[in-house]
Amino acid sequence: MKYFKVAAKCGHVGRGHYIIKNFFVKAENGKDAAYKVRFSPRVKHDWKDAIVSVVLVTIEEYVQGRNRQNQDLYFNVTNSSDQKLYGAIDYDEVLDYDAPERKKRDKGAMFYNKMARIQRKDLRMRLVEAWTIVKEIDRKKRKERTVLKKSFLWVGVLLCSRKEIMFKLIRG
Repeated sequence: MKYFKVAAKCGHVGRGHYIIKNFFVKAENGKDAAYKVRFSPRVKHDWKDAIVSVVLVTIEEYVQGRNRQNQDLYFNVTNSSDQKLYGAIDYDEVLDYDAPERKKRDKGAMFYNKMARIQRKDLRMRLVEAWTIVKEIDRKKRKERTVLKKSFLWVGVLLCSRKEIMFKLIRG
């Protein structure tokens, strides 16, 4: 077995804050030592960068470090209230965590799907209305026999969908 000193970011010092504390562990290699510390109490488990460093130490440094760790009030209190009561934290050691702000979406995917469905339905209604107008015009022109046998009618259907203007060609 080898002895390691693992520096880790620990919590219970305020929201968005952390404190770096040293843990002394026995392990086969540095990866196992980091794994043991990462899932020990008070360590920021959900942070990817919770382990700051892993250093191989001698048995004398390991014993001295364990004694210091056992005497540290931060590791001996059971909750944050006791931690404040006994002054277990040196607030000069507390650091801020600069997390990137999360993007906030105003509306969910369901809203956008629903809006797209409404726009498609509106498009169909406008096309049907334009088609009936074209058929009516074509029927009147056929009655008057002033139209050539093959006629193509352009009907501009104005659609305001996501700030775009579209025109549809309707053949008569």
